[in-house]
This record gives sequence, structure tokens and C-alpha cells, in this order.
Amino acid sequence: MSHVTGVALQELRHSFNITTLSAATMPAQEEVPEFAKHAVPLAHDLTNLSRVLLQALAYALGVPPAAFLACHSGMMQSDGRNPSTMRLLYYPPVPPDDERPRADDVAYTRCGAHADYGTFTLLAQDSEGGLEVKLNGSDKWQAVGHLPGAILVQSGELLAAWTANLLPALVHRVVVPAGAYTRARGRHCVAFFCHPDAEAALPALPLRAPAAPAPPPYTPPYTPHAHLTLHHRLLNAAHHLQKRFRETYA
Repeated sequence: MSHVTGVALQELRHSFNITTLSAATMPAQEEVPEFAKHAVPLAHDLTNLSRVLLQALAYALGVPPAAFLACHSGMMQSDGRNPSTMRLLYYPPVPPDDERPRADDVAYTRCGAHADYGTFTLLAQDSEGGLEVKLNGSDKWQAVGHLPGAILVQSGELLAAWTANLLPALVHRVVVPAGAYTRARGRHCVAFFCHPDAEAALPALPLRAPAAPAPPPYTPPYTPHAHLTLHHRLLNAAHHLQKRFRETYA
């Protein structure tokens, strides 16, 4: 639940998270036949693609080739040291009456505006279902069309922190589409949230000097907590994730 101009936004979506490929975490075969047969290879593919992108990022930023890989070694492992997640999402159709505020001042949306907490997110969607991104340095929103077979790469808060905001976190949302036909359709997507290992340190990396003027230092969208002592300040990726969950869902 989020709030915009005094109206509470109720997010309409269903999701299933996969954080490890252990058979014990998969739905029972009799409940969802062949789920693991398709989900496990997909998770492997997205994990491997993430590793390729992590190496490409290191090369582009002028840091050692394994700089990012070294702190993402636990993706999809069962030891619990890496929170990377493959999320299967379904956004149900929204009837016209449900998009308007109700008597209790609640309106429906598909996903409120936010930036992802981790390094980056890989996103595949089956249709154009309301995804919008906020243009950097602007209050304007841009609709993201659907290109069949494409995977979107959304930079996250930790990548922004590591690169001193050279690659800013992408603020995005999923709105109820304006068109009646699109609004009446469901939207399926697969998101792979690439996170570093829990113990990964957060200081900015020594990047190669960019050709363009450096952007302003990264300021994460945290709720200010002036009372925090040094003991409570962020030390690693796990602290960052825990803090963001508290601020979002507390």
C-alpha cells in the first residue's frame, strides 16, 4: 500500500519468489505439474546472464573483471548468503470501476513507484501492461513498450551506490493502463533481482574517470533517521536490504 495525493494505492498483483533451486522450495509436483522442470532452467539462465552483465559492467567501469562477480558468488545458492530472487508475477485485469478511488479513498494500481534495492533487475514481460520509468533528473514518466523477446535491465540502489550515481537507480512503477483493452488483460512478467552477497561492502568503487562530468553523489531514498548511531549505520549489503525492507513495509 502506498499513498499519492491523499489517496491510498492498493497494489494488485500475485507473485511467487524463488531464492534457491532446492527441490524443497518448489511447489509439489501434484499441485503444479512440471513447475520445477521449467522454473529451474530459467533461474539458471537468468543467473548466468547476470554474471555476464556483472563482468561487462566491470569492464565498462574500468575496475578489475571480477570486481562485481566476487561479491555475487552466492546467487541462487542454498546457504542463504545471497538474497537474489527470481520472482514470477501476475497482474490481474482491472475493471474500469476499480481504477477509481472508492469510498474509503483507496484506488488500485499495479505497482507503486520505487527503485529496486539491489544491483540490477532483469525483467521479461509478455505484454505492454503499464510499466513506466521516471526519466533521470525529471519528474516525467515514460511508458515502456513491449519488445517481444527483450529483457529489460533496471539499475538498482546498490549499483548506484557502488558507482557514485554514475548509474543511478531506475525509479519505475506499473500503472493501470489507460486503454480499456490493455487494462482488461492480465500481465505476466519474470523479474530476476540480482543482489550481492550479504557481506559485500558498500563503499564506492574506484572507477575509471568518465568522459562526461560526474553526476552528484548518490543519495539513497531512505527515510531520515537522525537518531541512528555509528553502530546502526550501513556496513554491507545485508544492512542495506534490511533497512530498506523496514522503511518500505514497517
